[in-house]
Amino acid sequence: MEVVKKRKLPIRSMYVAPKGKTLCGFDLSAAEAWVVAYLSNDVNMKRELAEGDLHSFSACGIFDIPIDLNILGKAKYAELPEEKRYVGKKMNHAGNYRTGPFKIAEFINKEGIISISVADAKRFHAKWLGTFNLQKWWSEIDYIASTTRSMKTVYGFERKFWGVYGDDLKKEMTAFEPQSTVADHMHGAEMEELPVRGGNIAIYEDIVLPSKGEIAMCNTAHDSVMLEVPTGLVSEIVPHIISLLRRPLIIKGEEFTIPVDAEVGERWKEMERWKG
Repeated sequence: MEVVKKRKLPIRSMYVAPKGKTLCGFDLSAAEAWVVAYLSNDVNMKRELAEGDLHSFSACGIFDIPIDLNILGKAKYAELPEEKRYVGKKMNHAGNYRTGPFKIAEFINKEGIISISVADAKRFHAKWLGTFNLQKWWSEIDYIASTTRSMKTVYGFERKFWGVYGDDLKKEMTAFEPQSTVADHMHGAEMEELPVRGGNIAIYEDIVLPSKGEIAMCNTAHDSVMLEVPTGLVSEIVPHIISLLRRPLIIKGEEFTIPVDAEVGERWKEMERWKG
C-alpha cells in the first residue's frame, strides 16, 4: 500500500450563498451503514456506529491492530493513521454491498489518497469479512433471489428484480434495501409501524413555504439537503431542521435513530460544522 498526495479540486468553491444568506447543509451520518447494521444484526457495526468509529474499527480489523474495547468512544483509535482509516471507510462502503477485490482496488485508488494492488484488495477483503458478520443477511437475500425476487423496505416500497440470476443480481438486491430506505427516510416517508413526520417534505412544508422565498432548498441528495437561509435566522433554522431529520426507524424489531451532521458557511467547500 502506497500513500500518495491527494489532489484537491476546488469545484465546490464555485457555489456561494447569495448576499445576506448562509448555506446550511445537513447530512444523515453513515446512514446506509446504520441500515445495514440493523438488517444484518451485526453487533460490532451497531456498537461502533452508536459509540465508536466504524471506519477506524474496520481499519483495525483489516490491519490487525489490537483494540481495547474497554476504552469508550473514539479515544481508542487516537493513534490510527488517517490513511488506514480511509481504507476502513472504503472497505465498509464496498464490503457492505459485496464488492469484489478488483472493484475494491479501483474504488480505493480513485481519490488518489493511497494506491493499492489487487493483491492488497484481496487481503483487505478477507480481513474485512472476518471483522463483520453479514453472511446471514446476504444468505436471506440469496434465497429471495432464487425464489420470489421481491423485496420490500420498512417504508413499504416493494420492488421486483428481473435480472439474470447470479452475482450481479445478488449485489443489486443487497444494495436495494439500505439505499432505498435511506432515500425514503431523507425524503420524509413515514413508517406504518412508527409514523414520525420529518425529512425534506416537512422541511419544505414547515420552513421553506412559510418563508415566502426567503429560505430555499438549493441541493438535495438521497441522504442530504442544503438550504440558503438568511444569515440572521441561521441559529433558529438549523436546530429546527436537525429536529425534522433526526427521527427514529424500526428494522427487524429494533428502534434506532440515524445521527444528523450540519454545516454552515458562505461557500460550499468552506462550510464549517455547526456547533450550536
